[in-house]
Formats: sequence, C-alpha cells, structure tokens
Amino acid sequence: MATKTVQDYERDVRKYHEAVSEYPDNENLQNKLKYRLSKWSSLLDIQIHIAKNEGTPWQESEIGYPCIPMLKKATSKQAQVGDYQTYLKDYDVWLPILIERKTCEDWYGTLMNRSNRLRFKREIEKFRQDPRFNLMIVIVEGTKNDFLTYIPSVYVASLGGHIVTQQKNLIKFFKRYYKMDFDKVVENGCGFVCEGIDHKATITLRSTNEAELRIDGGLNEILTIKPLYGKHALYLNRGASIESRRASAAKIVVDDIHVEWAGNLEEAIKTYLQYIRQGCIHNYERILRLKQ
Repeated sequence: MATKTVQDYERDVRKYHEAVSEYPDNENLQNKLKYRLSKWSSLLDIQIHIAKNEGTPWQESEIGYPCIPMLKKATSKQAQVGDYQTYLKDYDVWLPILIERKTCEDWYGTLMNRSNRLRFKREIEKFRQDPRFNLMIVIVEGTKNDFLTYIPSVYVASLGGHIVTQQKNLIKFFKRYYKMDFDKVVENGCGFVCEGIDHKATITLRSTNEAELRIDGGLNEILTIKPLYGKHALYLNRGASIESRRASAAKIVVDDIHVEWAGNLEEAIKTYLQYIRQGCIHNYERILRLKQ
C-alpha cells in the first residue's frame, strides 16, 4: 500500500470536516477528523524564518525544519516582527503564531529597562498590525522563579580608563541609582572619590574582584570587579524588587501576550515545536481556506 501524502490527508480532512459540520455531535467522525489532522500536520512542508538580529538562534538541526533569514519588507510587504515565524510552503500561508524567544536575562532586561520595555511595546504593536499573525508567544528559556531571583550586573565604570569617561559614567551612575548629584570625580590609586554640594562618595578597591562603596561615610555597598575588553570594570549587582517584576510580567499577559516559562533551552525548543504542530491543527480551517 502506497504511503499517503499530505494531499491525501488533506482530502480526508476536508471530507471529515464536512461530515463533522453536518453532524457536530458525532464522536466517531470527530475522532476520524482528529486522526487525519494529526497525520496531515506531521507531513507539512514547514520553513522557519528567523530574525536577523537573533544573536544565537535555534539551529536547524535542533528544530528539525529548514531555517532562513526573515524576509525583508520589500518581499513580505510587512515589517519584520518577532524572532521566529512559521511558513507553510504547501499552502503559501503563514502559521498565525508569532514567537519571541528570550533567555531569562533577556526577559528581565526587556521588562525592567524602560527603553527596552518601550521597544517591546512597539514590537507588540507591529504584531497587531500584521494580518499574518493573531497570537504572540514569548518563550522564556528559564522559570518564573529564575526571573524573580535574577540579579543583573549593572555597569558602573571602567578601571584604568580615561578620567573624563570615568567621571561621566560615575556621575550618571549616582544620579540614576541614588538620586544624587556629583560634579567632581578623582581617581586616587585605590578607587575613586566623588564630591558634590550635598554628598561625598568613595569607592575603595578591596580585592581583585570587589570594591566597597560608601556614601557620606554611612552607606556600604559591595561592587564587583570583572574583566571588560581586556581591562576591568566596576559593576553593581542589584535588581528590581520582586513585586515590580511580578507586575511587569503580569502586564504583558493582561495585554494578551502569552508567556511560556519553558525552563531551559532544550524544553524551549520542544515547546516551540509543539506550538507549531498544535497551531497547524488548530488553524487547519484557515490554512485550508475552509473558513474565510
């Protein structure tokens, strides 16, 4: 017996779709339709379009489908949107599910940084204006607990760099994180002394990987020292409050964007593949143009 093709299963799907439409309560017909849909979806000629700004994209060997760079607007007639788009070559149609892929660190940076958050909102608006898609899913390669407990390293200033650049970065740092104005920065060999009209701060190197920050002699915070472009730099290890993280994550879901906490890279890819498969089955009427 010859192996059935995607076209063979399409004919079966159309037949049982009509039968179920006429007899919607018939479980036997429903099961036959589900079986044909499962077989049909597994044979589809699928192509993954990946955004060019994906730093370390999922590989074709991991996904199991051919991967190409996302189409330019001149070709697709739509602005590039999302990280992963699914194209069904058999039917010259896009699966209406758009995927944003984030590591835990990426997702924190997207939600907790104002400029990044506004950029993501603009991405959401582009998605909503694109008739090819009706569902945006963010797949996070981490757990929600990873997100809530993640502590980012915030760049403060480089060590051994130009004093003017150091001064600029330190003044900006104190303005943003302590709401304090400093106008004078002096490097003293073992750190920095920052002076302003109302406050004085000192950063003292304690070891090769730590520095002590004191403001007006009272506030004590430990900065870390890490390599940066062949030199070393100071970093503040402090994140947003857990409640603000919960609030930011909740706002995205309330805005009708689905977030999938996949846990790790391997599970994220498996989750994505299931979204493709189940998305094809769920949207078969649209794909086969059975419903206008």
